[in-house]
Amino acid sequence: MEKSLKLSLSLILICCLSCNIEYLSKEQREKRAEFKWGEFLDAHGYRQGSPANMKALEEILKLNPNQCDAIRELSIPYLKRGMPEEWKSIYDRAVECDAALWQPWRGYLYLYFYRDYEKAIADFNASDSLTPNHIDSPQGHSVDYWRGHA
Repeated sequence: MEKSLKLSLSLILICCLSCNIEYLSKEQREKRAEFKWGEFLDAHGYRQGSPANMKALEEILKLNPNQCDAIRELSIPYLKRGMPEEWKSIYDRAVECDAALWQPWRGYLYLYFYRDYEKAIADFNASDSLTPNHIDSPQGHSVDYWRGHA
């Protein structure tokens, strides 16, 4: 009897919480989307590139489509699986969202994953023009170092 009572109360609580999300205003949904999504994914044990991870990232982007880090994170499984069309379209959205942060990284990815030296150098040059008084350092080395490799 007690187990069935606890189970029914738990189900009622879950139903109430899941229904509550539908009635949030746009401002409330955006505020919820500002949470630390990386910590959320780590805490729930999602591995990078797993279907559960990608589904969670898509849900985060539904709440806040301007979450630049989540956009970039969603592109990584496509890169690692060798799907350049899907990777590029998603990663380009991340670069549009925050070019100063993700453009030098895109140059690094062009260099090491696709061996596309011209695009890598173009991204390194563009990142220098975006941040003239700051040395960008994807993967711990300056863009000058990466430009030399390319």
